[in-house]
Amino acid sequence: PSSEALTRVHRCDLARAWCALRGIPAEMAPRALVCEGVRHALRLLLSPLAAGSEVLAPRDVYPVYGVIASELGLRIRGVETWPRPKLDASLDDAHRIALLPWPWKLHGRAWADDEISIASGWLRGDSNRRLILDGVYSFGATLDSALIALLETDQVVYLDSMSKGWLHEQTFGTAIVPERDLATIRDVVRAASPSAAAVAARLLRSSSPTVTTRSL
Repeated sequence: PSSEALTRVHRCDLARAWCALRGIPAEMAPRALVCEGVRHALRLLLSPLAAGSEVLAPRDVYPVYGVIASELGLRIRGVETWPRPKLDASLDDAHRIALLPWPWKLHGRAWADDEISIASGWLRGDSNRRLILDGVYSFGATLDSALIALLETDQVVYLDSMSKGWLHEQTFGTAIVPERDLATIRDVVRAASPSAAAVAARLLRSSSPTVTTRSL
């Protein structure tokens, strides 16, 4: 495509295309914010979402969560995830924000029904609670009905990225955020993210056989 064609690409176009690819309902597309990937999104979203609150996150795996929280001056409360996630003990009334992987990469499995039920019950207990789900290890799979249902609570942030399945890191990702948080988060993400034309050009460059091979 010509440079003129790329300048006609908007972030909303990329967000809609990605939502369609992932099986995300079209009505959720306005809540999908384009970014450079999961780590980039966490560095932008954790502070406004946590607002100084202690963040629940795995203590035994996924060390990058703790590194990013530390960079932002946020406190982490460890959640036990191995050999089995102990969500019933971790998602308590004292916390309002949790960051967890979806699926459980270390376990090589999706969330179990009882884990989804525990998380859903925790969210219902307080409308100010937020569950941030890291979907980078879903490798582009279509979102299942359980995850769609969690997104429909308007209390779940879903972070997605092309970096594990197709491309280099910090190329393209999306953050699906609760509609009620859009006013707080949208401008923060847009100000710190590349233009839609820059993302589109980066995607085209990264789709070459050489780059694709290196990224796998």
